[in-house]
Amino acid sequence: MVVFIYKGKVMEEANQKIYALANELMEMREKKKETEELVKQYNNAIRNIEEKQLAHLMDEQRISKISLQNLDISKSLVYRGGYTKHSDRDAFKFLFDSDNQGALHQYLIIDLADCPEAEFILMEQKVPYRTEYSIHHATLSSILKELIESGKLSTDDIEKYNIYIQPQIKVKQNN
Repeated sequence: MVVFIYKGKVMEEANQKIYALANELMEMREKKKETEELVKQYNNAIRNIEEKQLAHLMDEQRISKISLQNLDISKSLVYRGGYTKHSDRDAFKFLFDSDNQGALHQYLIIDLADCPEAEFILMEQKVPYRTEYSIHHATLSSILKELIESGKLSTDDIEKYNIYIQPQIKVKQNN
């Protein structure tokens, strides 16, 4: 057996590997966090130059397109809406008011727990519909854990329903 001594403690080779990997994981997470902060800073700087400084200078000079040395620079406007999905019709009132409501996909959502007869009524009236199901990811995770640990889901079920079981490692600095 190979042993390592760390801070006065004897560690077996496997424990040393676990320790090294856990340390590497912590360092990588810290670097990722630092990188994400840098990306935020770059995005803010890019937005400032793109949406404020360059736009302002080009507006002042009354130009929308210019070539300087090896750069072609152009300014145009992009229009974006604050909502792409919303249950309140008024959020898209401007589309209805301007006769552009055809661009909207409208869905009628009925919670069958509140109105169990809705599906029967739709079929009876020959109204085409589709049923969609949703579940919060944390609720699904909890239910899957319970079903798998109690043996109520087999390995075939896991494959059939595209279920993944992945390890989650948490590492904290304990000074």
